[in-house]
Amino acid sequence: STEVKLEEQTREVPRESSEGNDMSFQVELNAESEFLPCQEDPVESPDLTGSRLITLQRQAQVLQDEQDDFSLAAGNRESIQDTVPLESQEGFEITNTDDQLEDLDPYEDVPMERRKMESGMSEPGVEEILADYEYQVKSLQTELQDIHENHKFLIEEDKEKSREIEILKGALHRSQTHNGAMENEILTLTSAIGDKERALSNQQHEGERAMDHIQTQRQQHEAQVHSLKQMIESLNANLQQASDRVGFYEEKRARGDEEKRALTMRIEEAGRQMRDLEDQLHRERQQNRELQQKTTDAINRSRELEVEIDRCQKHSKSVRDRGESHSNSLRMEIDKGIKLLAAEAEVKKKLLEENRNMESHIQKMHAKLSEYDRRVS
Repeated sequence: STEVKLEEQTREVPRESSEGNDMSFQVELNAESEFLPCQEDPVESPDLTGSRLITLQRQAQVLQDEQDDFSLAAGNRESIQDTVPLESQEGFEITNTDDQLEDLDPYEDVPMERRKMESGMSEPGVEEILADYEYQVKSLQTELQDIHENHKFLIEEDKEKSREIEILKGALHRSQTHNGAMENEILTLTSAIGDKERALSNQQHEGERAMDHIQTQRQQHEAQVHSLKQMIESLNANLQQASDRVGFYEEKRARGDEEKRALTMRIEEAGRQMRDLEDQLHRERQQNRELQQKTTDAINRSRELEVEIDRCQKHSKSVRDRGESHSNSLRMEIDKGIKLLAAEAEVKKKLLEENRNMESHIQKMHAKLSEYDRRVS
């Protein structure tokens, strides 16, 4: 006969956070029995959710195997009932089918959901976990939207800086053109002064009046030259300041490009994390629906078996005695199921603790993004 032995086995599921801290989660499994293993053994995920999926799949397989055992045992009882004559029910003893009934004991494995139903316990926490994952996905979507807004703001600021640089370059070009015109005018005035000096040397006979007039013009020209030189020095200083400002804006633009690349990488990382959480949530929901369907089928089958047990107990006194023996075995299995439920409650407690750690990690990410936004602004 199939005998379930409870043994504590521990499997560690490591999970490394983004900050480099190693976290481990131990899942206690009471899993050594002679039922068939899962046909598809899923690859263990490096996080707690993958471990939970594996546990749920194995529990579903246990329920399926138990349902098959109950079906086989019910068929054997029907065959036994058909072979017993009605006139020999009083004091009826089964001699040829004892070994067969012992080998096909249907009360060894009891569905997990029936144990929970009879012991008054339920399985809380699945909906809460799904709600937590949905909240985390919405939080990441909000953060991603904020990052996109900051990205647009940086692009607009970069365009504005580019326009300022073009304006400064235009001013620099105009200043250079103006300086060239001033230099040409200085050369022209210098040439005019030379011409005047040669004219004065050739016209000394015109007298002192002409000499005074020419001297006055020369002084005026020298004053104009001095004024033009001062203007050129001022324009050169302005040109140097414009060059320094252009260099400053180019350096600031380079820093902005670097920050923009870092922000783009951060956006891509947040998008990958959001897609991973969405896939994980979808798998959790799919597994939950399958488990609920299998649980409903197992409960319905269990009720049918209870009706079959009552009919077998009414058949004869010997069958009732055997039914009582099987009821005692069922109670023992219920006690074992209670122990399994206690172990599962411990697993759920650790799962909730891991979820709180995940929420704390997301809050740290949000704080870092906020600090980065303040630094960028």
